[in-house]
Amino acid sequence: MSADLIWQVVRNHNSFVLKQGNAVFSREPTNILNVHAQKYSGIANEKAAGIRSSAKGFVLVTKKSSKRSRPAALAVERKIRKQPSRAARVIRAELGAKHYRPDLVQAATRRVFKLHKANVAIKAQKAAADKK
Repeated sequence: MSADLIWQVVRNHNSFVLKQGNAVFSREPTNILNVHAQKYSGIANEKAAGIRSSAKGFVLVTKKSSKRSRPAALAVERKIRKQPSRAARVIRAELGAKHYRPDLVQAATRRVFKLHKANVAIKAQKAAADKK
């Protein structure tokens, strides 16, 4: 099936859609920007990637295009236990080697730095709360 047809089917009715006010977001694991749009959809597009933080680094989630008919085997997770600058380099290399769109590669590297900044802020808040 084409990506356009899949998007037309799932655009209004899927379990990942999150509406807050006038904004519409997506909770798909392979949607880098979490925006509900065909351009970033991990369901509709053949090549999609997502990044999330873990306890000791980051997790890069990509789709395996050869497993489209088997959703359980579709997602491939790679743990990256490095500092954000090195993790960004690894992500750029991996997504570039698989010929992902350049805008997705750039968004993935930006997300690594944002997730790191958020994790540092959360750890600082917990440390301040423990001192009190």
